[in-house]
Amino acid sequence: MLTIEKINTDNKVQVKRFVDLSYRLYKDCPQWVPPLLVDANLPLNRKKHPFFEHSEADFFLAIREGEVVGRICAADNKLFNDYHKTKKAHFYAFEAVNDLEVARALFEAVTDWSKQRGLDTVIGPKGLSPFDGYGILVEGFGERQMMTMMNYNYDYYPKLIEALGFEKEVDFVSCYLPAGAFKIPERVERIAERVIQRGDLWVKKFKTKRELVQWAPRIGYAYNKAFIHNWEYYPFTEGDVKYAVDNVFLVADHVDDNGAVHCTERRQSGDELQAIRDDNLRMQNGEKQVGNYRMTSQIPLIFIEKWLNEEWMRGNVGLKLCDEEFDKIIFRKLQDPDWKFLRTT
Repeated sequence: MLTIEKINTDNKVQVKRFVDLSYRLYKDCPQWVPPLLVDANLPLNRKKHPFFEHSEADFFLAIREGEVVGRICAADNKLFNDYHKTKKAHFYAFEAVNDLEVARALFEAVTDWSKQRGLDTVIGPKGLSPFDGYGILVEGFGERQMMTMMNYNYDYYPKLIEALGFEKEVDFVSCYLPAGAFKIPERVERIAERVIQRGDLWVKKFKTKRELVQWAPRIGYAYNKAFIHNWEYYPFTEGDVKYAVDNVFLVADHVDDNGAVHCTERRQSGDELQAIRDDNLRMQNGEKQVGNYRMTSQIPLIFIEKWLNEEWMRGNVGLKLCDEEFDKIIFRKLQDPDWKFLRTT
């Protein structure tokens, strides 16, 4: 007997069953590139994934005789619908054995979920962020995924989905281009040189991760201006920008003068943040300073970045860490009861 279960994303066992299915289905497939487990688990983390700050989603399993034989996510991206004036539900993370009954039951769950929320169309696959990838692979099953944000699936997937009445919405095309064969046309190079000589544009090369973090709001601002006519576009939030940067940092270390990525800049851990909190509270209570013998509050870098990013998202992109204006902002923050634990007096 086949049953559909909505999983509790706070239940680690259920989340593991959802995530593990793709690893089991593709374990003997040389073309499939398994995602990092941290990436595979993040969409089911309602506390950490920025999607849940503005929208909602649920996750379903198809189970037959105690075994997981399929899965799917149903999502209502409210920012997307608000921007495009639509009522579309998105499906995502569809995986299943080659069985039309399983696929039908999963998509019926998505359809019911969508109708309950007043949505009138189901489209997908579309992830919970622009970095999760789009679409079902319909050609090139013998090729390996070339990069992140690209999906791989078996050749029976489009057959199952089309059998349920889905039609093509848009095509995404990818190709391999050997590095040795790539050459920018001379005319394009001449135009690029003239543009750079004018001084209006330049190529920004990041030397440290901290520098990239500082530019993140500007990148988000540019994205929200440049891609407004794209099929998949919806306005980036501050959380989306942070999510993008954090994803780069999963694999990126230090960026050298040529734009290559090398070594890791250390970030403060949760234990260190708690130690700072405890230390500041001891100083507020008049107790002796321990550890580093400082006389002023130690504000963790993560909060400094957060406050600076907030200002940039408000359009104050010229603000810098060492500016007197930013010092005043920090002073005002420290007067807020929510940030009292950062003060030493």
